Amino acid sequence: SQDIYIGILQVYKFGGSNPLNFVIRDKSGQPLKNRETYKRMMALQQELEQHAAVGTVLSLPVLMQETQENWLARLLPWGSILSILGRDQYGKIARGFITKDSKQALYILRMKETGRTLERRRIVNQLMAKPGKHGFKLDIVGGPYYMQGELAQRIKTSMKSGIQALLVLFILIILLLSFSLPTTLFAGLSIAAATAGFLGVIGVMKIPVDIISSPSVNIILGLAVDGMI
Repeated sequence: SQDIYIGILQVYKFGGSNPLNFVIRDKSGQPLKNRETYKRMMALQQELEQHAAVGTVLSLPVLMQETQENWLARLLPWGSILSILGRDQYGKIARGFITKDSKQALYILRMKETGRTLERRRIVNQLMAKPGKHGFKLDIVGGPYYMQGELAQRIKTSMKSGIQALLVLFILIILLLSFSLPTTLFAGLSIAAATAGFLGVIGVMKIPVDIISSPSVNIILGLAVDGMI
């Protein structure tokens, strides 16, 4: 099992594992089926591959580059090669990367997770800025990598607002019960310190904050208030 783990880890490290999908179109609205467009798409492919968080990129330019191994394909127009690769005898492979009207193309990025230091959302934003540099418009962003980044951001926002709301609620309750500003102040500081300490422990131990672990903060707040009462 150790050998399997090491093998999978190498795949994650160099080839990426978590899919991120981009759908692009030319800013002018023209079909993506000429050699000038191919050069720009290949330039985008290479720039995406250079990002530290990207393992591998699968796209139409890679497929078209493979066809250039055949001398006859070098003489054919881009549109003719696309039509050939869209036939049943080739498994309609081209249809997986470009729409029927040839106006939208798909880039499949396999993202690295090992050694990641930036938030997924920040990485996605960096990658989303790249198509525009090559004359393309980004129509769709999707895939598990993107969704995980959005989910993490929502959890972060929910935790912040939830903790703030609970602190205010508990402080008001303590004030109503004690009728004492000093008591309320000390109790509020104690609750805030307990919460900050718990979050600090999570950070030091590098425990992922997800939909399972994030509610534990609310439990800590409840225990702190219960202990004071």
